[in-house]
Amino acid sequence: MVLLVMLSYMLSINPDNVATPLAASFGDLLTIGLLIGVAIVYHPFASISFYIPVSVVVCFVSLVPFWIYVAHHDERAWIAARQQGPTFLLASILSSGAGIIQAHGLKSFPELTVYQPLITGVAGNRASLQSARISSYVNTYKGADKLAPRLNPWTYYTSPGMNCVNTVNYTRPWTRGGTVRRTLWLTAAPLEPAGNHNVTVFLRVSAQQSRCLDSESRAALLILLTSPPYHAFFVSVSHIIAYFALKPLKLSFIFLAGYMCAVFVQIFFLVYVAQIVVYCLYHFRIDPDMHAIPLVTAIGDLVGTALLLSLFYVMSYGDDFVLKSTALSETPTNTTLCSYE
Repeated sequence: MVLLVMLSYMLSINPDNVATPLAASFGDLLTIGLLIGVAIVYHPFASISFYIPVSVVVCFVSLVPFWIYVAHHDERAWIAARQQGPTFLLASILSSGAGIIQAHGLKSFPELTVYQPLITGVAGNRASLQSARISSYVNTYKGADKLAPRLNPWTYYTSPGMNCVNTVNYTRPWTRGGTVRRTLWLTAAPLEPAGNHNVTVFLRVSAQQSRCLDSESRAALLILLTSPPYHAFFVSVSHIIAYFALKPLKLSFIFLAGYMCAVFVQIFFLVYVAQIVVYCLYHFRIDPDMHAIPLVTAIGDLVGTALLLSLFYVMSYGDDFVLKSTALSETPTNTTLCSYE
């Protein structure tokens, strides 16, 4: 994450547009890789005795007081831990809800695991990107627009501010210095430099100009409209990999159309909720940079998994649109037997 931010800074690229989605993707990849590696090494030992996994859990839990002691002696780390603890707890509860939904769905639909990482991962990255952009905006300019006009989703995605174009001189907060001439999506408003041209300038905007303050609506609409093509590409890649792995997946155009509708609904809701979360946090004097992204991604996991399971249930009433599990008995087992056609 730090390397991505530094590289973006060196290339004069806004890190909100690059570091956030890439760091999230690398984090998911690293997490899955570590889980697989640890499971491969740990499973033979865990099957020997019940006390081995219990001992591992007790060992890690016993280290919690030590890490609390270390964090307590670092003022910044202690403040961050106290502030972000409730946020991470709430996000974990929401993500656990998504896991419960997924576990329930796997009993009937084994292919749910193919689409669940796609619908949650892509949406989470895109909503995190929008959250980071808005959070940086409200923290940089020390103010936020009125929330009331944004409560209408139609107004949010089709804001008149998209048509407010003005070419001004300004300094990018993420560059190493120098004034850059660029077209801004805002109305004609005088800029007030903060002392010199090598520091961030601040906007002086009137009430009538508040809706033309940035390109937030334009970015939200772009994220919304480009999500289905992205998902179509990744679904195609998943099916190609499954085909060459000699485990082809069932795919019908009706299911694919329903999946794209679910994706559209999820992104529409999640990006809209992202700006509500950021502005509400800022309104209550809570730093959205530290709290918005965990909440938004957790909400995306929960909503995406619920929509995906609902889609599978709806398609299960059709003519063989999705693959269903065929259990030989009602007794729960460790292995779900599936019939692949």
